[in-house]
Amino acid sequence: MYILNTDFKIDLSSFGIKNLMYPLRSYQILQNLGSKINNKNFIKFNNDYYLSLIDLRLAHSSSYIQRLYFNLLNELSFAYNQEPKTFINEEDFINDIYQACASVIKASDLTLDLNSCFLLQCYAGAHHARHDFGSGFCVINDIAICAKKLIKEKKAKKVLILDLDAHFGDGTAEICSKESDIYTYSIHQKNQWPFFTNLPIIFSDKDVHLDNCSGKYYLNALYSSLKDVFFENNFDFCIVVDGADVWEFDEIKSSQDIKLTEKEVLERDLMVYDFLTKNSVKNLWLMSGGYGKESYKIHLNLIKEFLK
Repeated sequence: MYILNTDFKIDLSSFGIKNLMYPLRSYQILQNLGSKINNKNFIKFNNDYYLSLIDLRLAHSSSYIQRLYFNLLNELSFAYNQEPKTFINEEDFINDIYQACASVIKASDLTLDLNSCFLLQCYAGAHHARHDFGSGFCVINDIAICAKKLIKEKKAKKVLILDLDAHFGDGTAEICSKESDIYTYSIHQKNQWPFFTNLPIIFSDKDVHLDNCSGKYYLNALYSSLKDVFFENNFDFCIVVDGADVWEFDEIKSSQDIKLTEKEVLERDLMVYDFLTKNSVKNLWLMSGGYGKESYKIHLNLIKEFLK
């Protein structure tokens, strides 16, 4: 696995948005890696790709894109369930969101050559953003855009979106529901997001709903479901939404129905990686959910494993 490092970050608090997702996770990881960043598998890249209107329309409606340009504050109030208090510059914010998505697309192109990559970027894996609106802290669905772009440009024949976040990847499931070349998988809490909201729900191709389960039960459910998925399908590219919020000490309240130890989360990731490599599936890993100042440890553990 190659680690792709970009200097790009978004600090939502600078725009007056309260969020437990710590903006310095990637820097904490870099600090703790120390000399390991000189490893040949550690790549620093400057993203020279810019998100186009055509890219946005792969996942989002023209009316939503227009509202982002002309009524951004209202859209953010819905996506973040709060009114931004100290909003500095609307253009800066939306440009940052688009740049974050562009980095995912660039990383997918690198993955085509390198086979397996982990994108060290805190704001990625926005799986709650829907076709016509943002939600759950997510404005633009970078996962769906990336997957549909790979298929459209014939860079992949069948893409697996493997969502390991504690919360259901409802936006990705909705946007990709009619795409026969994209398979959506989500293993998540049964009674949390978005099941307590009034949002319409379209399920993934494969959903694994869990409720107050042990780490052993979680890992068994993951293994058996992935075994079936890979037996029934042939994928050549996978986007892994590598949520850290399944960790027992994650600070967001809505992820408390799944509590894995650090060791169990690493076992989860290595199990997924094993499935992908054994089936010759190119794979791009996105950091996705992880809340609180200690959440960086989860992704740090995986990266250390591959930089040994």
